[in-house]
Amino acid sequence: MIDSNKTLWKNLTVLMQSQWGGENLNRLARECGVSPGTAFRLKKQNTSVGLDTLDKIAAYFSTSPHQLLDPNFHPINTPEAMLSAMAMELGHMLDSIQTTALQEKAYGLAFNVLQLCLAQANFSGQLSPMARDLGQMLDAIPDTAHQARAYALASGILQFGIAPPNSTGNAVNTTDGQHHQ
Repeated sequence: MIDSNKTLWKNLTVLMQSQWGGENLNRLARECGVSPGTAFRLKKQNTSVGLDTLDKIAAYFSTSPHQLLDPNFHPINTPEAMLSAMAMELGHMLDSIQTTALQEKAYGLAFNVLQLCLAQANFSGQLSPMARDLGQMLDAIPDTAHQARAYALASGILQFGIAPPNSTGNAVNTTDGQHHQ
């Protein structure tokens, strides 16, 4: 039987060590938005943790709540830890599209672009499943020049999905103020 309190503290210790160089209860409380008393009780492993607390801690450490309770968890094994910076940026761009229909269209277009770039390459992926797929495909492109070109194409498509068309039907990129056809 798994001791969830023990597993949670072990995983928090690993996360604090990997990100801060060691255990720090005050920082854990401050950064994760929990009380110092909660951080202390987590260490002593004598508390029931609410889902809201798990959510706050997981969000801060860029993991998921269930991973904090996984006895086999290690921060290097998270899907996001295996993605490149370009792949993460592409995934975040996809996740930032507010309209589901636009997000799905942007995903489909970017997916097709990356799939064309991959050709016959094989690959096996806490972003959304769609964002993780895009990141994995981008990372699987073996040639860095092709990878950069695919990233530029896919990010342009995602930027179009983020920026709603203006009255003339052209998309306005709100981050750079330029009009895109």
